[in-house]
Amino acid sequence: MALIEPRKLANNALLTYDEVYSRVHYNHLFCGPNAGSLVYVDGAGNVQLASSSDSFRTLDSRPIFTIPEHKGGTALPGYPGVFCLNTKAILVFDGIERIYVLQSRNTGETEDAEQWIALGVFEIGVGSVAAGAAGDDERHRMYYVVGAHVDDIPKQGCVIRLHYCYKISKDKEKHRAGTGGHGLGAGTQRSSATADHPVPTFCIHAIQIDLPTCVSPAETPAASIPVLSTTTVHTLHSHAIPTYCEYLPYNKYILGVKDGVVLDDTELVPQIDQQRGDFGSDVQTQHSAPYYWMQTNSDVTVCVELPTKIGARQISCVLSRSTLTIGFTDADECAAKHTFNNTALFDHIVADESVWTLENGSVLTLYLQKTRENVRWPRVFGTEDGVLETIDPSEFANIRDRLEKYTSDHIEHFGPRTGLVRQSANRALDHDNGGEEFDEEQSLEGGQAVIFSLRQWSTGQAEASSTGGAPDWLCASFPENKDISCSDKQAGNKEDNSALVCTLPKVCLKFDVDGVVFGIETTFKGVVAAASESKNAEAKANHMGTFAALAYIQASKREKRFMYVDADMSVAVLAESHRRVYIYHQIREANARSAVQNVVDLGCDTEDASGELLGIQLVGRVLVVLRRRSLCCIDLDRC
Repeated sequence: MALIEPRKLANNALLTYDEVYSRVHYNHLFCGPNAGSLVYVDGAGNVQLASSSDSFRTLDSRPIFTIPEHKGGTALPGYPGVFCLNTKAILVFDGIERIYVLQSRNTGETEDAEQWIALGVFEIGVGSVAAGAAGDDERHRMYYVVGAHVDDIPKQGCVIRLHYCYKISKDKEKHRAGTGGHGLGAGTQRSSATADHPVPTFCIHAIQIDLPTCVSPAETPAASIPVLSTTTVHTLHSHAIPTYCEYLPYNKYILGVKDGVVLDDTELVPQIDQQRGDFGSDVQTQHSAPYYWMQTNSDVTVCVELPTKIGARQISCVLSRSTLTIGFTDADECAAKHTFNNTALFDHIVADESVWTLENGSVLTLYLQKTRENVRWPRVFGTEDGVLETIDPSEFANIRDRLEKYTSDHIEHFGPRTGLVRQSANRALDHDNGGEEFDEEQSLEGGQAVIFSLRQWSTGQAEASSTGGAPDWLCASFPENKDISCSDKQAGNKEDNSALVCTLPKVCLKFDVDGVVFGIETTFKGVVAAASESKNAEAKANHMGTFAALAYIQASKREKRFMYVDADMSVAVLAESHRRVYIYHQIREANARSAVQNVVDLGCDTEDASGELLGIQLVGRVLVVLRRRSLCCIDLDRC
């Protein structure tokens, strides 16, 4: 077997933590185009197709394509990747900026007679405007392919849909929207980036490649491969590399990313009119909103302007870890406009360190201490209410100065005249741990709260989204060779009353110390066979099962590199960076209290003393592990 040598990081690479995390946990073993096949890229750039003819007692690999050497590019070299679109088409990413489309052609009856021909090549990152003009920043940019899908559109041919992302410099100003755009009026201008309004870290591009449309061959070492034209469909901004991207029928897709995403040209930051001292009329002002708010890396401050002056004793404010309750006594006008009844917050807060105060009897100010620092809140509450961050930074500084006397370390009690309330720790914590305080951030390794959104392909607009403060991400399920599973459910005799239900790959999220597996299901109602889009799409997450204490176990594995659950919810696999693979079986019998757990030590290769594990995939009930010089097979039914 040829040596597999992951590409080393360039000396001038400046990566964020999310990029480093993605690189460390990168899986170099990919699903193949057919059931039971796998793909990897060796150190010489050869794309190897591995398969077995004897139930994986042995594995045979053969090269199907050699990635041409890339010269003259401006992007940083990353890891190559392979994306199998179907049994006849594969995308090969060179890890820099070129993606090759391979097509299978049979030249005989045997598998060895199957040849993979390069149908075309296209580049990502060309013509990007969201990150500004070309410059030194592009030379330090690394591209990441998030997902890809192929559709056979009638009268148009095959179309590839693909998402990729790259890092944006944090100190770069936001681009201005001088004309129209998505939801912006003509001439509406955005404010430039400031310390209080940081530019999102990653830019996500959705592009479309029309396979029949080719231009002249490129003047590259692969000059015989036609260059395919690409079209940028829409652009998103996020704070992290997406962890989940699945494509649906009717021009829909589901994207999962930490803290959610913002559609390009719709992240409307209020523009301050310096001459008038208030907000411009083109955006929502603090006077028309029920409250206004601002945040830092560690806290959120919410200000509510009351319609009438009242006393502190007329306010009842209860702050818990995840909810807010505000009530008023003998103040009907205030109660009608500003009552909150156990309203869910976007994310958890430290209730014992969160306070409220009443200023001049007319401004109710809430100081909310974030449980997870450096997590940006796109909104205050779990559901979207359209209230953006609208406090003038100078006004916010004054508010913080006034709050300073209430949040000093030596203050432990509240006075009746100030209206200050300090919520006790016992009332602030949800009693889901037997009444004992459990610090998830210290006891479990920090995860990522991933927000999933159902989006339109043509515009990028979100049709549905999971709520804020979602559970932390643990892992995805093993990828499968087959396409998305869809089934028809007839609601009547008429065609337009039928429904199409699509089941997407499962995800495992952290709930306390457990790993809870959800299956994402999307239902298209009112499906018409000739229609290219369905307006009635509903997405929901179904609880499929729970791996007891999986979140706690994975946090104890400090050298873990890969973690997956299988689609049947029967096993969870955790692989360290070297030698060891942990296998956790699900409890199979209803009355059983324990399940089988095993540790497999693969030892070291004869030519690789480190025993490094580069990738894992599940084929049936066989776990295949990729190392530098070998492919190892583990029968899960025997261990």
